[in-house]
Amino acid sequence: MSRQWSILGYACMALCVASTYSQPSTLHPRILGGDDATEGQVPFFGSMFNKSRKRHYCAGSLIGQEWLLTAAHCVSQYSNGMLEEKMDAPIPAEALGLSLGSVSTTPSDIFDAKEIVIHQKFNASGNVENDIAVVRLASNVTLSEKIGIAKVYSGNLKENDELQAAGMGVVNWANSKPADTLQIVTLRVSETDRCRAAYDGYKDPNGPQVCTKVENGRDACQGDSGGPLYKAGSAKSQLALVGIISYGGSPNPNNPACGSPDGIQFHTHVFNYLDWISEKTGIPKGQFLDSAPENTTAVAQGNNTTAQLGEEDETVEVPQEEAK
Repeated sequence: MSRQWSILGYACMALCVASTYSQPSTLHPRILGGDDATEGQVPFFGSMFNKSRKRHYCAGSLIGQEWLLTAAHCVSQYSNGMLEEKMDAPIPAEALGLSLGSVSTTPSDIFDAKEIVIHQKFNASGNVENDIAVVRLASNVTLSEKIGIAKVYSGNLKENDELQAAGMGVVNWANSKPADTLQIVTLRVSETDRCRAAYDGYKDPNGPQVCTKVENGRDACQGDSGGPLYKAGSAKSQLALVGIISYGGSPNPNNPACGSPDGIQFHTHVFNYLDWISEKTGIPKGQFLDSAPENTTAVAQGNNTTAQLGEEDETVEVPQEEAK
């Protein structure tokens, strides 16, 4: 099947600090068919901005008091037309601002970033692989009812499981109208055969990527890249991070619009990358799991390392019990 793929963050990530940086030709998507979020509903959601323009372009999830998890293409020089070959070279950290604890797309308090680490095997060509990065904040974030740390879902996923995605982006593809408020949309895990037909390297929903399907126009779209795909419970404390919004496509190569019938989206499966995340942040792997003891006041911090790991699906085994 021929598909038109689209990475899901704004072109040039609004981080073209100098006008000489070229704009990439790819489109970058946001939430369609979603509902307005209330403050604190997704407490680990973070919006990423160009500090000089204060324009939202990508998103992320707070995974520690000084660490945000996002998509590599949101912070890669290669993805933003700034460097032609080295895909894991990050954009300047000083150009990046982060907004936490707000559902507004207009930031008030912006946190500074001091370090960006991209997966060493990030591949932005063709079917995007290892689309994951961590951003270190310049100072620890104070946790509150509105700002919290994500726990990572550790159960199995199966076809048609309901998940939710959060983002701040185009809510109307026809006129590219951006959201004024954080949007939340329900997405379901797609059939594995359908995802493999689009990308033969796709394993299954418990592999390095999770594939979701477009239904009734519900989709991620421009500006949602890097944001959370998560499993919801009956209470806010039961939210569990599943994936990082990465890229999507339409079955019609002439119609790459978000929300297209039979469209699908791919998300980096966070659980498969816990070894890498732990190495780069210095936070013990067990601290991330949704089965770990609650700790809302302190998170183990550590120095960033440059250790190189093997393939993620070889270093972390997905548990075999049924999803919660």
